[in-house]
Amino acid sequence: MYVCMYVFLLCIAIQQGPQLLDILHHYRRHCPPSQAEVEFVTSSGSDEVQFLQPVKKMPELSKQRLPFHMLLFGNKAGKVLTSEANVETLPTLIPLALLLKIPTDQLHMTAVQNTVNAYLAAKNRTPSLSSSGQTPTSPVGHSAPQGSSLFTSLQSVLLAIQDPKNAIAVAAWIHTRLQKGSEKLAALKGCLHLSNRWAGAASDSDERSKAAKSVAKFTLLHNQLAVDLLLQQQSPYKEEDIASLAVLPVEQLIAQLYQHSSIAWNAHGQVSADFDIHAVVDEAAMFYGIDADSVRLQLVKKWLPNVASRREQTSLWAQPSVNLAEEELEDEVNLQRVIFLLLHNASSEKGALLLLQYAYKETASKITNTCKARAMRVLFAIVPDVATLERISQLKLEELWAYLYSLVCVAELDRLHISQSLTTFQHCNKEGLVRGLLKNHRTSPQALRFAVGLSLDQRLYDATLWGDVLQQMLNLAMLNDLQQSLISASHVPQLLKIPHLLRLWQAVLVQPLLDVQTPVDERAKTACSNVLQLLTLCPLVVDIDTMSLTNNLLRLELPAHALCCALVGSGHTSVIVEGIMEKACVEDLLTECEAMSDSGVSLAYQAVSYLEGVLENNKMDEEP
Repeated sequence: MYVCMYVFLLCIAIQQGPQLLDILHHYRRHCPPSQAEVEFVTSSGSDEVQFLQPVKKMPELSKQRLPFHMLLFGNKAGKVLTSEANVETLPTLIPLALLLKIPTDQLHMTAVQNTVNAYLAAKNRTPSLSSSGQTPTSPVGHSAPQGSSLFTSLQSVLLAIQDPKNAIAVAAWIHTRLQKGSEKLAALKGCLHLSNRWAGAASDSDERSKAAKSVAKFTLLHNQLAVDLLLQQQSPYKEEDIASLAVLPVEQLIAQLYQHSSIAWNAHGQVSADFDIHAVVDEAAMFYGIDADSVRLQLVKKWLPNVASRREQTSLWAQPSVNLAEEELEDEVNLQRVIFLLLHNASSEKGALLLLQYAYKETASKITNTCKARAMRVLFAIVPDVATLERISQLKLEELWAYLYSLVCVAELDRLHISQSLTTFQHCNKEGLVRGLLKNHRTSPQALRFAVGLSLDQRLYDATLWGDVLQQMLNLAMLNDLQQSLISASHVPQLLKIPHLLRLWQAVLVQPLLDVQTPVDERAKTACSNVLQLLTLCPLVVDIDTMSLTNNLLRLELPAHALCCALVGSGHTSVIVEGIMEKACVEDLLTECEAMSDSGVSLAYQAVSYLEGVLENNKMDEEP
């Protein structure tokens, strides 16, 4: 039996030995002898081959050469080759594997793993010296790829693996070993390429189904990582926010990007953001192979309608309780987003044409007058050039403004549940409309605000009508609206004859002071300063009861404010001025009044002049 075995092995040696010796002669090994090799040599061969003389230790040449006898006769030749395998040694080891009839796929996979491990070890090592005084190196016998990215150096090796599942498996293993970055992205791109290659070569339906799942899996992982890295490089999002954004479907991702809080009006009257959202969106859309402009168009259609109109379309029966202030804020924010979206492509005029079509749509549709008015506002924002606007719309600027005004007014009437068409509103008696609002909607703050605005726009200066509207505002405690209305009316001479005008002014001046309680904080102090500023806008300031205002300011322990107010009055207020000067330090009053004048309170200038005169007189009196 042993003779037959010897003859068989001798035949193998005669056939393969010379070729094997020739290859080994030109190959210098990279790794030290393995334990299996040591056992083979020191135990005189293997279970199958026991004709070698045993040795006590490995020869010195074993550090440079691969073991001829173990490769030729042993059953562990594959272990010898796989321990040596890396990208650099594969060109020599593959002929060896073919000669010895060792499967090459495993050799390729091991070469990839060894190369990656060496690369990671070299990348993660510290520049400090080890305890032996030498700089740490890569894993024994293997060097890291130099001069190119990791995956580029491994690409040809992966493509040489015959079984596509093995190739994808080892490429996926590379992806799991790498940290987040461009190399990890390249690895996922490689996985995707190998999966597509598998799908193209699959011969039966089961293989095609598995390959398709692999393509879908790595496409998603690649796109998510690409978006993650894109947001890291080009956006101010935090790491945790990026992680949640990157896994969103691309349409939701784009919507989230255009909802970034930095989108707002800037100092130049334009809507802008803290980073180039459009560029990020374009690149993210490219990753997923979708048209970014089509997603933008869908977002415009989503955000152009106001919140109330969208709610009415989705809830036809029971209307939920809503916060109107929050709705108005959301409407304004959405309008800014629409402007920002359309400014991306304003040069093509596509956005302007869309808005005009939206605003002038007359067919039976769910587009409300409020939505049309919002479209016109966006149009004026994205096309500020008059000539371009008139050319696109084929209308004069005055006609466009008039149309927007009519839309805004009709939208306000819609909110009051007063149904009027644009034509009806444009030809109706505006004074009659105001009187109808006052009669039928006198308890509605919204109706009263609209009545004042319409009266100013249409130059309706009936003093009695104005007096009724303003008195009703006072009855409903609409002090802020009443203040603005009185200021607007003060510029119209005819409206100085409004009945009880003095009483209305007195109310808006006194009431804010009555609402303040001691101790006075900075916010309340600012409210008192606003009262002084409002006093300068009153056309009946000489008739205002400044004594009551001054007494309220003294009650609040604001002597500087009280002095400013008292100096406006005449006659009996001089007694109050003297009382203030006796109780307060002049220097402290001056400092406080100067601070108010710096903040824009006009009455404080007069008080500063008065106090400086007092100090000058006191200084002269002290001189001998």
